[in-house]
Order: sequence, then C-alpha cells, then structure tokens
Amino acid sequence: MGTFRLAALWGDEHNELGEIAVADLPPDAAVALSRGKFPKGYPHLDPNEDAVLAATDGSAWLLAVADGHNGFDVARAAMTALQATAPATLAGAIKDSEAALWAGLTLVGEAVTEALAQVPEDRAASATALTVALVAEGHLTVLTLGDTAAVLVRDGRARRIGGPTRFLRPGADLADAGIDRADLQPGDTVVVASDGLFDFLGRSSTRVLARLAAQHQENPAGLAGAAVEQAFSGGAGDNVAVALFCDACPTG
Repeated sequence: MGTFRLAALWGDEHNELGEIAVADLPPDAAVALSRGKFPKGYPHLDPNEDAVLAATDGSAWLLAVADGHNGFDVARAAMTALQATAPATLAGAIKDSEAALWAGLTLVGEAVTEALAQVPEDRAASATALTVALVAEGHLTVLTLGDTAAVLVRDGRARRIGGPTRFLRPGADLADAGIDRADLQPGDTVVVASDGLFDFLGRSSTRVLARLAAQHQENPAGLAGAAVEQAFSGGAGDNVAVALFCDACPTG
C-alpha cells in the first residue's frame, strides 16, 4: 500500500459552456467534467450539478461520479463524504470490496441527510445519482444509485456493469443500491460516467466508448477528455462527468 492520492472535479467550479476540465491520476486513472456544450433543456437549479473523483492508495483504485438533480446539494454532500472516506474504502477493498463500498455508502447517506437539513426550501427536493467503482486485485465492484453507470471495455467491446436504481436523497433506503462485480484482465478499461455522457454518445454508447478506448490509448487523461468531446459532438445539452481506470494503460 502506497501514498493516498486523489483527483476530483466539482460542478460548482466549472460552469462555462464548452469547457472541459481534466485531472490526471497517473499512471492508471483520470477524471473529466463539463457543464456541457449547450444549456440544459430541462428545469434545474444549478448550471453544473455533476461531480467526479478518482483515488488510489497504490493497491486499489476508487472511481465515483455523482449527478445531482434539483440542485447540486446532495451531489456535493455525497462526493464530499466519499472523498473523506476514500482512504478507508481503499484500505478495505483488498479484504472485501463489497463491504468497503457499503460502509462508505452508509456514511454518505448520513452526510446527505445532514446537509439537506440545512438548505433552503427550494432545494429540499435535491437528490443525486451516484456510481462508485472499486478496482482491487483484478476485480471490479460497482455500486449504483440512479442513472449514472459503469462500463467495462475489453478487446474492442464494452458492456455496462450494473443497472439503474432509485436516486440517493435524504431518508432513501440504501438497500436499493445495485451492486455488481466483474473480473478484470490486463488492458481492460473501466469507465464511470453520468448520463450526460451516455445520452449524447448515441444509441450505441458502449460501442462508441469501446472505439474511443481503442483510438485514445496515449494516456488516461486523453481518453477522458476524448469521451467528453465525443458527447459534445452529439450535442451535449447536459452536464458530463467521467472517471476512468486503464489497467496497464500506456502513459504516452
């Protein structure tokens, strides 16, 4: 186990249309975030309600994306709690990734309830989608609430890990969270993203991600940025958040 390192991007810090923020966590991970290319076409409280992080202790890797609804409040609270608990989650991943994720989610749920008790009335309905993925010892474990998702890319093909569930909000039953697992092989890429990515990659979004992974093997940051740019090409009128892990991804 090595030094804990983290890369995170927050929606309230990236509000310019067309901007793509990318943060690298070498050698194997990166995150990217954007408000989107065009304004949202639906009612919202904040311009950018997504947040994304990647963390590692040298032995395991954590990826997380939150996609807030009715304000950034729950997404911010959830990701702040995830960031604070990331060292313990990573440390527990080697022994039991699923237990480590559930322990972290319990603390996230408590943080969300506390945060929403202090917001104005117009933000009391805030909620978030949340996907958290743990990579440890050749295994991927994914926990999902809402419509964020994880995708596993291997040998030019991609498949979604887990499916949509209820959103995270104060008082939500955390047992509603979906959990799924997959074995990893050298060269695999794990992508965790908000629906702003998948919705604007077209009907075959997983196929597009597989193509991007094959075309942008120069580094994880390059791949993360290319994924957001591809969503822009599809007319991204929503926030886009991406976290990815490349097993043995070349560093350029």
